[in-house]
Amino acid sequence: MAEIRLIRHAQARLDQENYDQLSELGVLQSEVLGRWLSTTRRQPGRIVCGTLDRHRQTATACLAAWGQTAPPPALDTRLNEFDHQAVLARCWPELSGPGTLKTVLATAENPQRKFQELFLASVERWISGRYDSDYEETWGSFRSRCVAGLEAAVNGCEPSGELSIFTSGGPISAICQHVLGLSDVKAIEMNWSILNTSLTVLFNRRKGLRLGSFNLAAHLEVSGDARLITYR
Repeated sequence: MAEIRLIRHAQARLDQENYDQLSELGVLQSEVLGRWLSTTRRQPGRIVCGTLDRHRQTATACLAAWGQTAPPPALDTRLNEFDHQAVLARCWPELSGPGTLKTVLATAENPQRKFQELFLASVERWISGRYDSDYEETWGSFRSRCVAGLEAAVNGCEPSGELSIFTSGGPISAICQHVLGLSDVKAIEMNWSILNTSLTVLFNRRKGLRLGSFNLAAHLEVSGDARLITYR
């Protein structure tokens, strides 16, 4: 297999109650990625997406800018992000009501930083393993389903075929944990650094999967537009 590309979705609408939509900047990020891929990659190969809107919207804008008329992506729920609202609510019950998180962020001096603080504490509780009975999906089960989704995508390709997977930061970090043998804490630390529309490249060798590159974002760096560098 030439390349397995794990592509994180573009910037979503953190400022809206429905987070699962690309922002205007997110659409631009996707198009910038597609134009860059058109000069650096011959073809996308098999295309697989999680089923979230931000995954599919990223893929649609990217492939259009890439100049590709590939068949619609195969969809796989195993490549979806974990339920961040449920993880937040288990740590902060006061955020479980509709629109409460949006209200908290709207009154924060720095909404991005406030969300990061709340989210970090919530994820640390989730991955600790001490409260697994509180969650419908534990970190371990999340990692297992992401790896299963990757394996299914790989198995659906020709042995030397290319594979492009549009997904989220959580599945990418969980897959990297599996490939590199990282601890849970290190895997989550990787998650914080994954840029919107970055590429993480894997190679499928005889001895198993190998990491080729992590969080590649040359398309954003050469654009000259600092706005395109986003994490959430």
